Order: sequence, then C-alpha cells, then structure tokens
Amino acid sequence: MMATQVFVRNRFVIGAGLSWLAMLFGLAGCLPETVKLSPAAQSAISSIRVVALESPPLEVMPDLLTRRMPVYRHYHNMVLPFSPEVGLYRNPGGILISGRIGHGDNVTKVNLSNLETDADDTWTPTRELSAEAVSLLNAAGIDAVEDHRVRRLPWMTPEHRADLVSWRNAVERWYVSDSAELAHRRLAGSERSDAVLEVGVGRYKIFDGQVSLEVLVKLIDSRTGVVIARSSATTRALEAPTQALLDHEGERFKTVIREIGTRLLSQGFHEIGLMPKRLSSPSLPIPS
Repeated sequence: MMATQVFVRNRFVIGAGLSWLAMLFGLAGCLPETVKLSPAAQSAISSIRVVALESPPLEVMPDLLTRRMPVYRHYHNMVLPFSPEVGLYRNPGGILISGRIGHGDNVTKVNLSNLETDADDTWTPTRELSAEAVSLLNAAGIDAVEDHRVRRLPWMTPEHRADLVSWRNAVERWYVSDSAELAHRRLAGSERSDAVLEVGVGRYKIFDGQVSLEVLVKLIDSRTGVVIARSSATTRALEAPTQALLDHEGERFKTVIREIGTRLLSQGFHEIGLMPKRLSSPSLPIPS
C-alpha cells in the first residue's frame, strides 16, 4: 500500500511538472506578426459584427488548493492515501478556473461534457471584451454590433477543457489560420456587415497577484471568409493579493481584465489600421 501511494504521488508530481514545462515552452512560441488592413480595405469597412470566442479557463499560480486545504501544502513531503486531480471548477463569481481539486474539496468540479460557454453562471472575459470592442469601434465612427453568443473553438473536445496546454494549442491554431474557422455566414446580421471581428484570449492568469492577459483579434471579410487583419497584444499588471482579486465574486479581478483588455483592444485596433491613433488609449506600464 505504501509503495502504491508513493507511486501515485510521484506520478502526479512528474505529470504536473511535464505539463508546466510544455505550457511554458508553448507560451514561448511566436505568434504571426500583425497583419494590417490594406488602404482599400480600410476605406471599404464601415460596419463590423463583433464575435467573442470562448476563453480558456483562468490559471492561478500558486494553485489555490493549498489555501482551501492546508494539508496539501505538505503534499510533496508526505504520503497521503489520495491524490489531487487537475480539473475545472467555477468560483462564486462564475470564473472558470483550471487547477487542482483535493479529496473532500469545497469546490465543485465542472461537468465538461455539458459545459455551455455562454451560460448565465459562467463569466467569460471575451464576452466582456467584445462589448468593449463595440464601444471603441463606434467611437471611431464604425457601425459595430455585438453577436451575443460565445462561439466555441472547433478543436476543443470536452475531455481537454481543463488542460491549459490543449487550450493554448487551440487558440494558436485559430489565430494563425488565414480563413474563418467559424460559420459566420450563419450569424444573424453578418451578411449586412462588411467584416466580422473575432475576439479571443490567449494567456490569462494570476501569478502571485500579478494579472497577465493576452488579447487576440482577427478581422474577416464577410463576403469571402478570408482573414484581412490580425493582431495580438499582451500585458501584465501588478494588482493585489490573489485572494483579494477573487473575493466578492471576483469583481476586482473582472474590473482589471476589463480595463487592461480594453487598452489592449485599442492598441490592436490601431496596429491593424482600424482605429486612428488619436482614439487609441496609451499603453499600460509593465511593472518590473
């Protein structure tokens, strides 16, 4: 029994270490350079439909399990008759988190087989950012409307929805594609828009109270389904202790994401030629 327990513990430690390394090297990969609108496309676009893509779950480092169940602080130094599992759970504010779930934990593991990306009890950062994108574009004189459904990434299967490496790969696959992966012609009203703007999130995590966010946008010709512009922007902001960010249904964290995400959108719109520089927000300072 003792040997089995040690084996389970070590297997979990090794597996978690390999996943962390894979994610680290995956995030270090380079995304394609920004693609700017051609002058002809710039002058032709007067209306845009904004679509939010489903977001990966939030990553929190260090893992929150040791706060909820202090016994796991000593997990690597002792043999326990049970091993924590990596799963997906929802905090009281609806934020989906990928992390360890302990035996007898007070969080409820999300059923991945019937998870709805736009359910009322799930907070999705891209849904917040798509609304902000509409406001920014309208201020720039572009007639923008929001599609209120959150669109799934076609490569994410239920069994992989708690795996951050799989999420990263799916987001990159969507971003590098030069054609629309989603059936935008079926979206109500898309046929009346000159272009469709897809809003996605890549990196999305809290590390010791430091919030990191990567926002990616793709602009697609509604008529041809071809990507005519793309941009990615990343920032981080030192905010507060992790628990303070996620307490009170995570309202402080949601506000941070909304504020820095709006600035990243503005930066991206300027880079692809969709928004005049005078309407773009200044870049966020990145703490050293």
